[in-house]
Amino acid sequence: MRVAVLVVVVIVLIGCAPPPPDGDGPGEGEGEGEGEAGPTGFDVDVDADEVPCERLEAWPILVPSPAHPWVLHLRDESERALGDAMMADLDLAWDQERALGFPDAPGDEGVCGDDGLFDVFLFAGSERAYVDSIADIPATPFNDVAPFLVIDYEFWPPSTMAHELNHAMQASCDWNETAFIFEATSQFIEEALFDDDDIYREVLVDFQSQADRALDFDDGYAGYYMYGAALYLFYLDEAVFSDDPTWLGRMWLGARSTENPAGLGGEPDVEDVLEDMLQEQRSMSFFDSVVEFARWRYYLAGHDDGRHFSEAAELLDDALVPELSLAVGGEQSAALSELGTLYLALSGAADGDVHVTVGGELDGATLIAQALPGLDGSDGQRVDGSNVFTVRLSSAGTRVLALTLLPPPERADPDVVERPRRPLSITASTP
Repeated sequence: MRVAVLVVVVIVLIGCAPPPPDGDGPGEGEGEGEGEAGPTGFDVDVDADEVPCERLEAWPILVPSPAHPWVLHLRDESERALGDAMMADLDLAWDQERALGFPDAPGDEGVCGDDGLFDVFLFAGSERAYVDSIADIPATPFNDVAPFLVIDYEFWPPSTMAHELNHAMQASCDWNETAFIFEATSQFIEEALFDDDDIYREVLVDFQSQADRALDFDDGYAGYYMYGAALYLFYLDEAVFSDDPTWLGRMWLGARSTENPAGLGGEPDVEDVLEDMLQEQRSMSFFDSVVEFARWRYYLAGHDDGRHFSEAAELLDDALVPELSLAVGGEQSAALSELGTLYLALSGAADGDVHVTVGGELDGATLIAQALPGLDGSDGQRVDGSNVFTVRLSSAGTRVLALTLLPPPERADPDVVERPRRPLSITASTP
């Protein structure tokens, strides 16, 4: 598919690329590698969990980039060759991400070293890769911060460094943004720059297996849900913004927050910005995109119909959304979050109608029902109703009903509301 100060409090660790295959899920603040002690054999030993900006004496060699405003920190001359390769790869990724509309990673005005450049630390042997913030940027009115990047470039590939660099560029926009969008965006960047790596396929499973969760669900780095949410960005890229390679960078720049009501997030957030961009591009709302995406994410792997994601047919069936089987006369219990989708595999008489009744306290939220695929040759048809939906089955006596729950306006802002799973009881009957 194609703030803090250095005295030294590090506020938020954002940049965690997904681990190599079979690795443990990243925990918030852990980066990607663990290890009680850092690499040895250098003049100054550093533990893997120490903040390099606090231990600059351990990285005495500084190599400025010839192309961009960043500086590489090395521990000794033995790292020169690896550092040269790393610098070439990061400069290339910088060019490519700027071409996608992202701003430069900001410098730190001398907080981490004297040069004021964006600092990148080669931390060989640490098995870590992350971006963290080291200071606010008081000269700007929005919620940007000065970041630094740490990576073990013997352990992590160039795609991971591109992922982390994108977090640093996000820091130039808004460090208080809706949580899921940080990792979803950097995962998108990995695929955009390194299409053959296909790391997104490993993290996609966690996202798809929890389709009933909110699209913008923050799993607190318990798994890969936020990384797998890149699938929504792939959908936007293919279905909406296919003629504009800079759309994602423009979204981040548009989300620079100048308001911070009650200390909760900032306004506008990415969902506000997408609302405007989607209206301009296709006269659709953000909620409309959530409903359309509920169809797109169904057509992966064995469900691929050749009309949706460009790599859908290459995915394994573990990327499919889960379906609850519901035969005529049957009943199911389920749970559904606002901005999530539940998929019901209906069965009954061939070409017959089925009444699907949904019970539960929705607290003002709205159920949107879509029958998949469309019997008119489309990928799906909207089904009228609020909690009772009449669905025409196929000639095989089957159909999938996708139920998407949309919040009322007062719960639309992702920064001021949680989206718990709401218990539902669902029955199927004949008219």
